[in-house]
Amino acid sequence: MDNPHKPGEKSYFVNNAFVTEAFDDLKGEHAGEEQVVYIVDEVLSSLKPNRQTAPTALELLKEPSIYGLDNLDMTKFLQKVEEKQLESIFSTPGTFFIPTKVASRGAPEFDEYVVKAHVIKDKPLFIRTMGDRRTYNTMAYDGNVDVELSFINKTVRFNVEQMYYIQTNTIKSDAVHKAGRVLSRMIMANIPVKNGVVHIIDKPLMLMDMAIRDFLREQNKLKRFYRLLEKHPDVLSDIGKNSNKTVLAPDDNAFTNLMDNNQNFAGIGEDSDEMKKLLLNHVVYQQVSFSDLKKNAGFANYTSANGVPVMFRLVGMDPNSRLTVESGGVNATSSLSDLGASDGILHIIDRVLGMPFKTIYDKLINNPMLNETFKIGSQGGSQNWNSKLLDKNKRYTFFAPSNTAWMEFDKANPSEFKQLDQGIYPSISRAILDRHISAKGQYNKKDLEQTVKKVDTIQGELIISPDPTTRDIYIEWEGQRAKIISSDIHGLNGVIHIIDKVLAKKRDLK
Repeated sequence: MDNPHKPGEKSYFVNNAFVTEAFDDLKGEHAGEEQVVYIVDEVLSSLKPNRQTAPTALELLKEPSIYGLDNLDMTKFLQKVEEKQLESIFSTPGTFFIPTKVASRGAPEFDEYVVKAHVIKDKPLFIRTMGDRRTYNTMAYDGNVDVELSFINKTVRFNVEQMYYIQTNTIKSDAVHKAGRVLSRMIMANIPVKNGVVHIIDKPLMLMDMAIRDFLREQNKLKRFYRLLEKHPDVLSDIGKNSNKTVLAPDDNAFTNLMDNNQNFAGIGEDSDEMKKLLLNHVVYQQVSFSDLKKNAGFANYTSANGVPVMFRLVGMDPNSRLTVESGGVNATSSLSDLGASDGILHIIDRVLGMPFKTIYDKLINNPMLNETFKIGSQGGSQNWNSKLLDKNKRYTFFAPSNTAWMEFDKANPSEFKQLDQGIYPSISRAILDRHISAKGQYNKKDLEQTVKKVDTIQGELIISPDPTTRDIYIEWEGQRAKIISSDIHGLNGVIHIIDKVLAKKRDLK
């Protein structure tokens, strides 16, 4: 494989040890005797078989005592291998992952695909040669199902304990085998056998037999989220009842960041209705996986169990693309996605949805649909129009024209738009944008649909006109009509709704 220290050069390993230097011109004590010395970067395994030859993976599976591993229970996995008559694949060359805890909680079945997902054919791989997060095809691969496997190093710097995991990702599924990832911690790595390498893991791969509720309870990094769920047993119960769902679980760091940046969160009681609504923001009663989004041009819109819009989006190019979620004014990135469970899919995210700690200024500058609005609002130096959006003591509702809306305005008013775009008259730009913003309160989509009939802006009055048939919401001003095309982009000090038309007339530019 490629040399990790000198890219472009080949590197050599002895078991899991990297050969750092070789001396092949040494002379022995006797004439004509030559010696070779290899310097390696770690001590070689002390495992020694109790017989003259090393066992195959199958022989080790049947008789762990060959290597003195009697304390590791491999019998239940062996039973599954024998039930499916797959002993032969553990006698051929490859890398083998043997689980010690095989205790299915019911469906799905521990079938032939599950057994084959524990084998990488023809490639003997120690963990150093596997590479962190590099994917390999398992033997669970045909026209119906495709399962990949990867090694993940989660060892924390300065921590003596090594944290190694093996992950399978079912990227092609059928009616029985669900798409998603399964993680299993490595208990003992790099056991050399006659036909390759064996790694001992704590539980089976590919098998999604754990409910999301159980998964949340067992994950150390989700303690805060699960503790809050326990304060609301009705939410936990609903999560358990619905078998078609996606849970977006903020990790403990997300709550720590929130406490540091949003004083409002500290005032919410853990057992309050407001906290319950916040938790429901993280549940979508639809399974949304990474592969689903790939099939759907990289994005999809759903609604949370609390009735709040949730946008799923893939960012970046393969193989480095990642899942992001935007809801309740917060844009979160998944640190671990597509964790499969018996009753849905889990994504671990780095933010708490519904509790923004960025202003709508930050939302404006980071939204690619609003580049032109931000540019026009930036005119006028340090006292530009956009600067008011930094005021955390206000609550704004901003109907922000999209880039396409400005393009349409340009087509209809080319000379006037040129004045705006080039910042010739910043006061005119401010007046037009003031027509699009209210400083009298935060009106979310639900408010506009159900109760709010008009919005007083800094420069005028807007009529709110929901369409009961399509459920689209229109904003009307002096005979002009703009549709909200993206709603409820929340910030710490308000909300942005993106509209498809600039509310302005030629007289504004004279």
